[in-house]
Amino acid sequence: MLANPQTYFANLPDPRRQTRNKLHKLEDIVMITLCAILSGFEDWVSIEDFGHENEQWLRSFLELRNGILRIPRDAGHDSMLMPDSVPPSSRTPFHADGGQHSIVMSDT
Repeated sequence: MLANPQTYFANLPDPRRQTRNKLHKLEDIVMITLCAILSGFEDWVSIEDFGHENEQWLRSFLELRNGILRIPRDAGHDSMLMPDSVPPSSRTPFHADGGQHSIVMSDT
């Protein structure tokens, strides 16, 4: 049996701004993203769709106190992927499309 990956995410530093708008736990975002990518989903919109389609199952092991994170469907969407405030050392390489992109998901 595989180890629970959530234990590895428990102490991740949260690069998001400290605001009242931070509605989702970083651990929830990371787990949804991991599950979606392992299931073959390759972009933020499809990862959100995965979350909605599997919300009942995800709630069996995630808190999801404010539901599934919604991805903005407009031009402002890019700010989620590479906020200037995130130092390069905190960015995560993402290889789902065969390339390498630094991404950070944000509630801002």
